[in-house]
Amino acid sequence: MRLYLLLLLSSATLLLSCNKEKGIDINLVSTKISDSPIEKVLVKNDSLMFACGGVRFYNGVLLSTMNAGTDWSLQSIFYNEKKVFDIYFVNDSLGFAGTEDVFIYKTTDGGNSWQAQWNTPTAYHEVHRPIVREIEFYNDSIGYFVGGENYQTGAIYMTQDAGDTWVLDTLLHDLRSIELTSNGKAIVAGHGYVGMTDGLTLNLTQLDHPDGNFVSVKKLNDSEFLVLDQNGGLLKFTNSGDAWEQLINSNGLLSNRDFFCDLAVMGNTYLISGDDGLLLLSYNRGESWDRISGTGDYKYNKITSYKGSFYIAREDGSMVVVKP
Repeated sequence: MRLYLLLLLSSATLLLSCNKEKGIDINLVSTKISDSPIEKVLVKNDSLMFACGGVRFYNGVLLSTMNAGTDWSLQSIFYNEKKVFDIYFVNDSLGFAGTEDVFIYKTTDGGNSWQAQWNTPTAYHEVHRPIVREIEFYNDSIGYFVGGENYQTGAIYMTQDAGDTWVLDTLLHDLRSIELTSNGKAIVAGHGYVGMTDGLTLNLTQLDHPDGNFVSVKKLNDSEFLVLDQNGGLLKFTNSGDAWEQLINSNGLLSNRDFFCDLAVMGNTYLISGDDGLLLLSYNRGESWDRISGTGDYKYNKITSYKGSFYIAREDGSMVVVKP
C-alpha cells in the first residue's frame, strides 16, 4: 500500500515567527504524512526518510519516503496492531524499530523489508511487557534499547551480535531514554531514575539526582549531559552525578504548567517539544528560551536533527520541520 502525499504549498501549513529584538528568525513547516499519530521522523539522507507511530493497542505504522517527502510508502510489518515508538539505523543497511510489548523489528536491506525478532527475551507476563522506548548502538554489533510501562516496570536490553540475540536486565523504573559515550558507557533516564553503566555492560549504577520523571537524556560531551523532566524541567549534570544545574525549573504548584516530551541538541541550539503544541528554542545552550509554538492542540513528540534543521513528529500525523 502506498500513500501518495504531494507536498504542495496548499497542503502544508507554513508558519513564520520573527523576533527582531532577539535576532530570531524561525521557519516552521508542518506537513501531513499519515492519518495515524507520528512518534518519530528519522532522516537518513537528502532523499530517504522514515517515520513511525500509530495508536496503542490498535495500529502501528512504519512509513518511508525516497524522494524527500513527496511520496510516502507504508511499510509492511507483522504486528500491525502495535504502535511503533522508535526507529534507529546502525548503518545504511541495518536498522531496528521498537513497539509496545517489547517487540523489535529488524531490517538488513536499508528499510525495504522488516522482520519481527521472535527471540527477544522477556521477564514479563504478556500483558505486562513494556514499551520499547529508545534504541541506541555503540557500533555495528553492540547496541541497547530501553523500555518501560506505566511509570514502574522498566528494562534495558543489550545485543553484541547486531540484534540476532538480546540479553536483559529489569528495573522498577520506567526507562525512557539512553545515550552512549565514546568510551562505551550508557546513560539512561526514566521515572525517578538516572543511571550509568560501567562500560559496555548491563551493570547500572544509579546517580544521585533531583526528583523527576525523565523522558529524554542528551550528551553534550562524555562528562556532561542534559536530562528532560516531563513535568516541565531541564537539568544539566555530570556523569559523576555530583553536580546538577537547573536550566528550566519544573512546574510549581501555582505556575503555568508545561509538559515536555523530547529534547534535541544541535551545537549551541536546543529544542524542546511538548504537549498542547509546545516548542521551546534556545540559541545559547539553555540560558534563555523562546516559545516558538504553543497554541495548537496537538502534542509534539520526538525530535531528530539533520543538516541544520529539526524534524519533529506530531500527534496529528504531521512532520514538522524547524529551521532555526
